[in-house]
Amino acid sequence: MSPAVVISISLVLILATNLLSVRWFGESEVVAGAIKIACFLGLILVSIVITSGGAPNGETIGFRYWNNPGAWVDYNGISGPTGHFLGFLASFVNAAFSFIGVEVVVITAAESINPHSAIPKSAKRVTFRIALFYILGALLIGIIVDPRNPGLVSGTGNANSSPWVIAIKQAGISVLPSIVNACILISAWSAGNSYCWVGSRIIVAMTTDRQLPQIFGRTWKNGVPYYAVLASWLFGPLAYLSLGEGGAAQAFGWLVSLSTVAGLIAWATLCFCFIRFHAAMKAQGLSRDSLPWKSPFQPFTAWYGFIGSTIITLITGFPVFLKGNWSTGDFIASYIGIPLFIVPIIIWKLVHKTKFARANTIDLHSGRLR
Repeated sequence: MSPAVVISISLVLILATNLLSVRWFGESEVVAGAIKIACFLGLILVSIVITSGGAPNGETIGFRYWNNPGAWVDYNGISGPTGHFLGFLASFVNAAFSFIGVEVVVITAAESINPHSAIPKSAKRVTFRIALFYILGALLIGIIVDPRNPGLVSGTGNANSSPWVIAIKQAGISVLPSIVNACILISAWSAGNSYCWVGSRIIVAMTTDRQLPQIFGRTWKNGVPYYAVLASWLFGPLAYLSLGEGGAAQAFGWLVSLSTVAGLIAWATLCFCFIRFHAAMKAQGLSRDSLPWKSPFQPFTAWYGFIGSTIITLITGFPVFLKGNWSTGDFIASYIGIPLFIVPIIIWKLVHKTKFARANTIDLHSGRLR
């Protein structure tokens, strides 16, 4: 099946799922989530088998790659401490892209039956999921894959450059790569499905605040904001960029940069909003114990998230500033999100002459269940 057909089918399924009731969206994500969890648990077992020498090739890897080449490798041909540091910076950008989306659980509060109970439970579980899927996953990949493997940066634009697939192929396992490819495809569809849903609900929220035309707030009898869904879905065809002259690798790189910067800006904004919320509660003499759930180590973790997200946003496109590495397309993809975020805020402030609220005047009660 050609890439164009795969993209088209995925886009149609995403649109159909999001135009149905939210229950259909939830059920589809439950199924996709179950497949992803089953796949990852299987990869954990396979990784243990590979590193212990139980694969068909009989080679015991152990922690070989932790010693050779070790934790630090050259970045883009740059050797020494400079190359190691740049590789360290690049890892931040890639890690941020992987983590983008963990905040989605909060957006579902508006359509939850019992948000005071469901959202705290979901928020707590996110921490454990991060530890299992991201930290453990990165640990296992670092054990079974040589970071110098050329397949990791082959530019194929498909799942063959996945470290899991590379490790499984090198171990001589012939069937699993196809299964992993299928799981990656389902994961990609699930990500698109989730972001279409999230984007549509954010659009609806903006219509509620009179920041977008009210037409985007129209809904069907099942409560689905169909215009908002269509507006969010229209960004999906950007996937066809992978069929252009630059190939899938270039398109994927641009989309990674765009989504990473957008996600980091969202994180920084969320952290800043919480910092102001925390200051408002303190200024107005309200205890955080009155909240359905409160996160630990606040507001220090919010400041950490705000500063960290801002820094990573600014360094996302650093490779284009390296000697002989300039690319106008990569620069725009890395930094266009910043003016797209800041300029509308400035225009809104100038046109509507709104002011930033002080901590003791911030409304903490409207819309809150007592």
